[in-house]
Amino acid sequence: MKEVALGIRWDELFGRSKKDASDVTRRARWEQWKDLCLKSDHPEMVEWWGEGSMADDCFSCEHKDGDWCSLQSLPCTVNPVTTFSLGDIGMACRGIGFKPKQTKLEF
Repeated sequence: MKEVALGIRWDELFGRSKKDASDVTRRARWEQWKDLCLKSDHPEMVEWWGEGSMADDCFSCEHKDGDWCSLQSLPCTVNPVTTFSLGDIGMACRGIGFKPKQTKLEF
């Protein structure tokens, strides 16, 4: 895979599909990209892609792990179709994989 850099394309960062890189590798590359952004002149990119408005749609989903969708092994805001092809913010699961977190009731 291509070395992680600020200007890397999404499909180069994560691979075109889940079979291109392990879940652990994808997550590590995401964290590395965010770290590069924070150390550069573009820390707002981490907020936009990591905590953007689409991540709010995932807020109560059981697959959400911070800014990460464990179902798709992508950031919550990175859609494997529209983000990879157009660079648009989206939902990793396209809304199809949303599953509400189980709430715990105490009696």
